[in-house]
Amino acid sequence: MRKENKKNLMILSNSPYCNGGFQTLTRELGLSILERGGEVQFVCFQANPYRVLQESFPQSCCFRSPPEMNTRNIRPSNLKKAYDLLRLHKPDVLFFCNSGTPDFLPFMVAARWAGVCHVVVHHGTDVDLPPELGRNKHFGGLVPGLGLWRKELIYSCRFAFRRASLILFNNDSQMENWRSELRLTNQQTALWYPPMDLAAFGRDTDIREKLRREIGVSSNFVIGCVGHLNRQKSFDVAIRAMVNLKGRMDDAVLVIAGEGGDRQNLEKMVADLDLQKNVILLGDRNDIPELMNAFDLFCLPSTLANETLGIVILEAMATGVPVVVSDLPGPARLSQQGRAAITVPAGDHVALADAWCRVCGDEGLRQYLVANALKYVRQCDRSYVLDDLLARLGEHKGKRDDSSAYIADGAC
Repeated sequence: MRKENKKNLMILSNSPYCNGGFQTLTRELGLSILERGGEVQFVCFQANPYRVLQESFPQSCCFRSPPEMNTRNIRPSNLKKAYDLLRLHKPDVLFFCNSGTPDFLPFMVAARWAGVCHVVVHHGTDVDLPPELGRNKHFGGLVPGLGLWRKELIYSCRFAFRRASLILFNNDSQMENWRSELRLTNQQTALWYPPMDLAAFGRDTDIREKLRREIGVSSNFVIGCVGHLNRQKSFDVAIRAMVNLKGRMDDAVLVIAGEGGDRQNLEKMVADLDLQKNVILLGDRNDIPELMNAFDLFCLPSTLANETLGIVILEAMATGVPVVVSDLPGPARLSQQGRAAITVPAGDHVALADAWCRVCGDEGLRQYLVANALKYVRQCDRSYVLDDLLARLGEHKGKRDDSSAYIADGAC
C-alpha cells in the first residue's frame, strides 16, 4: 500500500465482541494500511472495536453506517443493499473475517458489479459449514424443519465464494474442508498468518519482576494461559494437569488470564482438587504483552477444532516464552513439528503435565524452542503480512520472496 499507489480498504465486521483473535488481526491489518498512507472504511453491523484507529488517523479512517439487511442471504433485496453501499463508497479491496457461519455473502456477489477490485476473506474459527440443526431451527427465513436452510446456505456460499479473489485460512485441515465443501480452487486459497505488532512483545526483566511480585509468584515456576474462559480454550485440562505436578514441580503455579462463562466451573474445579495455592485466575487483563513476561512457560490446552490457530501462541513466542500446546491442526502448525513448541494430545492432562516437567527441567530445550520460535514469528510482522497479501493480489511492485521475508512451515 504505497503512498504513490494508495488503496482504499473496506472492512466488514459483524461480531458482538470487541476483543478476540480476528478483531485483533483485522485491527492490525487496518493499521498497516493506514501507516502506509492508505484509507480504511469500517462497516460494523454490531459492536465497533476499531474506534482507536479513527482517533489516530481521522483523515484516512472512517466508519460507514451499515444497511439493515441479512448478511448471509443473497436474495435480490440484500444484493441491492450491498451493491448500493459498495458503489457509493468505492473501496478498492473488500476484507472481512468469518467466525462461525460464513457471512457477508451479498457483498461478495455484488463487489465486482460495484467496481471493487478484490474481495479477501479470512476464515477464523469456522472449521466447516454448520451441521444440520433441529426441527425448530431455520436459516434465512425458510420453512423450519425441512433442512432447506442448509442447502440454501451451501449453494449461496458456493455462488458467493467463487467471486472472492483470495480466501485465507489458519491451517491445512480447515483449508481442505472448505475447498471440498465450497469447491474452491487452489488459486483462490492460501494459508495465512495474522498481522502482529511484534514491537509490542519482548523480554523485559523489570516488567517481569514487577508483575511477578504483584501476582505473588516471585519464586515460582509460572505456567501461563491467556484467553476467554470457555470450552474452546479448555483451561480445565490445564487445571487437571496441575494435580499431576504434585511431587514433581511443587513450586509450579498456573496463572490464567481471561474472563468468560466458564469461570464458576473453573473456580469449583480448583476448589474440588484443592489447588487454591497452585492456580490463580487473574480475570481480564489489558496488559497481555507485559503479562507474558511473567511466565516461564506458556500453554494453550485447547481441545476444540475451532481453535484454528491461536494468536496468543504467537504472542508468547514473540515474547521469548517457551510454549506447550495441544495437537489440534492450528496450534500444531505453529509448533513447527516440535521445533518452535511442544505438542501434546488434545485433552490429555497427564501428557500435558509431562510436557511441562520436560520443559521445566531442560534449559537447553527451552533455549532451543525460544530461538526457533523467535525466528518463526518474524513472518507475522504486520508489514510482512501486508506485503504478502498485496503480492498475492498482484498489487505489490516487488516479487514475493518467501525465502527472505517468510519462513515456510517446517523450515525454522
